[in-house]
Amino acid sequence: MYPSERAYAEECKHRPRLSNDEFVERYYASSDMPRSIPLRVRDIIEEQLGMSKIIPSDRPCEILKDVGIGTIVDEIAEQFDIVVDDAEINNLDGSFDSIVQLIKLKLIDVQSHKSHPPQVDELNI
Repeated sequence: MYPSERAYAEECKHRPRLSNDEFVERYYASSDMPRSIPLRVRDIIEEQLGMSKIIPSDRPCEILKDVGIGTIVDEIAEQFDIVVDDAEINNLDGSFDSIVQLIKLKLIDVQSHKSHPPQVDELNI
């Protein structure tokens, strides 16, 4: 999408800096996405990678050539206290939104296991 970090930085100059409310309203209001997920992911990416004004279609690992998607997702998963395996990472398209959607699914999975402990026959003992 962007041939270089410089091209991305140049485009970002023209993007408005969205408040948390504006970001959620613009990109996630029509979905069932809990507002905290994209906001936390955005904060982590901005803090860890120095990217600002990120939007859901941005692909951080394509913009920052020296950072792989696995590194990005591992850092985010750690912040959310979840585990994401390599197969799940490999299925991502690399966009900010694909990362947000994966985090949401993993959090739902964690919650469902907490509220419904597995039965003995499901534990593969």
